[in-house]
Amino acid sequence: MSPRNRHLRLRVGAVVLPLALGWVTGAHASGLEEARTEVTNVDREIGSVQSAVERAKTQRLSPEQRLANGELLFRGKDYARATVVFGELIEEFPDTPSFTDALWLRGETFYAAREYLSARRDYRLMVQRASEPRFQQYFGRAWRASSTSLSVRATWRVSTRCSPS
Repeated sequence: MSPRNRHLRLRVGAVVLPLALGWVTGAHASGLEEARTEVTNVDREIGSVQSAVERAKTQRLSPEQRLANGELLFRGKDYARATVVFGELIEEFPDTPSFTDALWLRGETFYAAREYLSARRDYRLMVQRASEPRFQQYFGRAWRASSTSLSVRATWRVSTRCSPS
């Protein structure tokens, strides 16, 4: 490269570099301004979010509302979440009419999720408490379901043992 070309390139670089830096700095400044605006907006909205969280903590759903939520989850085949909702209802509200429905639906949820031992546990609990009036409506179904879950599990166990590996 000739000394003249090198000198020309240095002069062009001396002009272009400050322009490029000025453009980057300007873009950086506008991005910084946008970020400050976003932070200000978040600061303003955080109070309303925190108050909504506090309201949700103090606002408790009734057993019937929880049962309805669990049943919607069950019908939507979200078995993991349905099991949690029914379990919380069973633990927190054992003396309500929703208890028996929640116990039955949790058993059904376990069965649908192919957790046969857990389903059998809930069905058997209902059969054991059949002398209580609130469990009588489920006695026949729970007895059949506990027998079915046993036979399905036993069949599955035998078939997995006998299958060639």
